[in-house]
Amino acid sequence: MQPGRRAIWRAALACLAGCWLATLLYAPVYALTAANTDDEIVYLDPGGAIRVVDPRPSSTQLTVQWASPEGGWTALALGDFNADGDLEIAALRPEGDGGRLAIFDPVVIDVPAGHDKYMAGVAWDLLYSLSLAERPGALVSGNFDPARPGAELLYSEVPPEEQIREGAPIRVTVVRGTGAAPDGRNWETMASYASAFNWTWAASGNADGDGADEVALIDRTAGNLALLRVTNTLAPFFSNRNVGLAWQQAALGQFVAGGPTELVAIRDAALPANSFWVFRYENNTMVDLRGEAFLPSPTALFLADLGGTGSEAAMMLRSVRQEVRGRPRLIIRDNANSTTGMRDALLDGDNGYQGGAGGDIDGDGRDEIVLVRDSRIRIYTEPEKSARFEEILTPTDARTVRAGNLDANGLAGQSRLGASLERVAATLRVGDDNDSVSLQVSDITNAEGLAVNVRVERESQWVSVTPSSGQTPLTLTVTLDSSGLNPGVYQNRILVDAERSGVADDPLAIPVVLTVESGVTIQPKQLAFVTYPCDAAPAVQSEVLRLTSSDKLAVSYTATVEGGPGWITVTPNSGDLPDDDQLTVRVAADRPRESLTVNLVLTLTLPGVPEVKQRVPVALVCASARLFLPSVMTGTP
Repeated sequence: MQPGRRAIWRAALACLAGCWLATLLYAPVYALTAANTDDEIVYLDPGGAIRVVDPRPSSTQLTVQWASPEGGWTALALGDFNADGDLEIAALRPEGDGGRLAIFDPVVIDVPAGHDKYMAGVAWDLLYSLSLAERPGALVSGNFDPARPGAELLYSEVPPEEQIREGAPIRVTVVRGTGAAPDGRNWETMASYASAFNWTWAASGNADGDGADEVALIDRTAGNLALLRVTNTLAPFFSNRNVGLAWQQAALGQFVAGGPTELVAIRDAALPANSFWVFRYENNTMVDLRGEAFLPSPTALFLADLGGTGSEAAMMLRSVRQEVRGRPRLIIRDNANSTTGMRDALLDGDNGYQGGAGGDIDGDGRDEIVLVRDSRIRIYTEPEKSARFEEILTPTDARTVRAGNLDANGLAGQSRLGASLERVAATLRVGDDNDSVSLQVSDITNAEGLAVNVRVERESQWVSVTPSSGQTPLTLTVTLDSSGLNPGVYQNRILVDAERSGVADDPLAIPVVLTVESGVTIQPKQLAFVTYPCDAAPAVQSEVLRLTSSDKLAVSYTATVEGGPGWITVTPNSGDLPDDDQLTVRVAADRPRESLTVNLVLTLTLPGVPEVKQRVPVALVCASARLFLPSVMTGTP
């Protein structure tokens, strides 16, 4: 290798290593941060798997992209079940004749050594799993015990239909975390309730202003809407029942600014009966605050604080026959019966949107509107101003969606091995040429000191690495040696193994590519002799090959033509470099009148290595036609 070329190569390697290392060291480290205020979207896919998407990921955190390991879930609730300041996910699903209640923490921050649950590099955990004796029904979280930190859970269990007909009750249970500092892993029964109603919907909120949440329960079949206080049992204090006017869904929120939260509910009602109602707790009872009739009636309801004022608007979805033109499928009502920006919306004509949620998706202090249908999630990004929206194309169950801040405390990114070079590559000359490359291996997520072992994947004489073990950040020296190698490309890998489990990209594989050259450059790399037309008068043709040795290396060579055809010759057929650096290749006049290829073989004798053979293809072309292309010439103005 010429000194200049070697210097350039070493400089390039040094720059490459330095630039990559600088990028690695100054790239954002995904550390814990408490500055994340935006909500994530939690939904069910068509198979009942729980999925989390973050439309506005932080630039200093990994993106939360969690999915439950199993599907089949039918109900979701968000709450701070371990009292750590961000939200977790509770879910119900049927299993055989019974069911299961589970609590997932999709964003864990306190990760013990050996933790092995990671999704897209973010630590997660299953906090709790409870087998249910009966089929699961409704699920809701709430602050049912203000004296204990964290959220509580209410769920219902439904026996088989034949047992219900025989008078078996539907069981409603409220559970709370045990101890003064609940961790989300240990739960106890706070209240239980045996009911004759099959509750299909649940919502929670502080309706009477006493500090503890109440729960609203709906039985669609019986047309019953009930509001219950939670103590050691569930005590109904408001009920509205009409089989012909079946309640569909309810929400508890601040529909009217100030005072206790209101109970907002929708029902299936034919005109002139109201299908939208707002109730408020006054003088120890719930009173009608507002009602409105819609045709057709809404089937889904949720609340959202669009202006960030603390007053929530009611969002309702309904199905409208396609032949009915101009009738909105999304209805928005606030306390003034109007909004400052977005109004009611037609949506898609096939009534695909069946569920929604309000949430502060962009962290600006105002809620956005989130809708789901079978093929996408639609987010109205500035409903306080306009009907502008963006969409996430993903399959959903078209009904179940929640919004909440799952990573308010930041996250614990999975330790991940990374190297300052994507690969080690070098070009050396045959003989005893060698070179070395330095790179650094680090935990590129948490900058943790990881104990690692280092080895070459396949034992090879031409590559070695030191040291064989250490702690990250660890500087490795990879040495490449061409001794005893013929020209060619050699490949191997450096493997870096973390001693503890739970590390991503473990083992880290760093490709090593060594290109070995003879040190002799031949130009051109192939020759072509053309006869046109094929029956043209015979003529001798010749071309010149130029040989160059690196570093003016003394090289002896011989030149032969494979197969030894008498109509092609090489002169001289032997020589020494750098003196004899030109060869003339001649094709005789009586050459074959056909197209074919032969190889000119140069056998090189270099100091201290076996003979090296390099081949130069020689093509003989017999052309029967010529094609002339236009030539375009441009001048300099």
